[in-house]
Formats: sequence, structure tokens, C-alpha cells
Amino acid sequence: MLLLVTGCRMIPNPDIIVQDNARWLDRPVKTIAISDILVSEELRLHPQFKQDLERGILAILKDKGFEALASSRFQTIYAQKQREFGGFFDPVTGQKDIKKFNAFNASVVATLVSETDAQLLVSFEVFKTFARYSGNVATWDNATDNTIHPPNILFDSSNGTTPAISIKISVFDIQNQKTYSKIQGLQTIVDNGTGWHIHPDDLNIHLITLSKTLNVLENQATNDVQ
Repeated sequence: MLLLVTGCRMIPNPDIIVQDNARWLDRPVKTIAISDILVSEELRLHPQFKQDLERGILAILKDKGFEALASSRFQTIYAQKQREFGGFFDPVTGQKDIKKFNAFNASVVATLVSETDAQLLVSFEVFKTFARYSGNVATWDNATDNTIHPPNILFDSSNGTTPAISIKISVFDIQNQKTYSKIQGLQTIVDNGTGWHIHPDDLNIHLITLSKTLNVLENQATNDVQ
């Protein structure tokens, strides 16, 4: 186990074990568009966390052989279509015009596909949750964190719940009109001496976890697509 030293405090790096992930797709995919990355307001994170996370995810997808599109591409089309369609709620009744809203969503996706040939839309949501722990091991959301407490015999028999961080990955398969989702634990929340719930130096650890989790998007023929 690696340890960081901040002042006189020993801070364990998150030590995450990710379970194997079954593949979602039965066909090769070339182009993936990120639609959004959401971060819960409950979390105290470095101001650059969201941007750094997206850059890391884009790099992971490209390393896996995909053409990866940043969320700015989708968001630009989304905003353009919002201006074209106007509001979705009746000003008198306040009821949502479902037919108009569905047409708006279909237009956003159709425009994205025509401009980029995107086959999958992927969104990410980072949020606060809780993990169960026993001794120094916490388990939740497809993850095991072996560093909830520094090694200490006093914790060997302790158990309960502790705050943690997870990420939800949602995938919309444009061709098959299917939606897939998965929640992956990232780390427990401990005092790491920085004031942030995720230590700035730990982003690469979480990107390794995400790289394993994003194997669900791979197909044995995926990387052969030209």
C-alpha cells in the first residue's frame, strides 16, 4: 500500500478492487460521444476536477480504440435545439408537452449522428453515497476499498457505514435505442489533509478504476473498426 505524507499526517491512497465487468455490446462501435459529466454539490472537489476527469475519460476511450467526442460537442447541439424548440411547458397549465420534448430529444440525437456518426452517448455522474465496512475494508457499488482506516489493531473488529464516492455511467445505444447503466465505487471519504473529498493526486487512481469499468463498452471486434 502506498502512502502520501502531508505535513505529519500519513494518508493512504485509495486501494480499489474492481469486479469483472460483463460486456454490454454485441457489435463493434467506433464513435462515442460524452453527453454530460455531473458532480454532486455534496462533494468538495478541486475546481478543476470535472475538467480533469473528462480529459482522463476521453484519453481512456481513445486508448481503447474509440473515437471519443468531448461533452462540449453534444452540449452545443443541445443548446442550439433548445433555442429552436423553445419551452416544453404550457404557460397556463404548467404541464410538460411530452410529444414536443420527445421530438426535441430525437432532433438532438439525429443532429449529433449526422455531424459525427456517433453510435453511443455516454454520461457520468459523480455522487456521494455510503459504504459498509468491517475492519479496514469497505465494500459498495462493485468496489472494495482496503484503506478505509490505516492499519491499526483497534479497527480489526469495527464495522458500520462510512461516506463514500461513486460514479454512475449511463450509456445510450443510438442504433438499438437501449440504455445501459452501471454504478462504480471510487473511494471512501476520509480526512486526507487537503480539504477536498478526493485528493488531487488521486485522480489517476480513479481513472485506472474507470478504465477497468469502461471495459463494458468493448466488444472483441471493437478495436478492428476502421
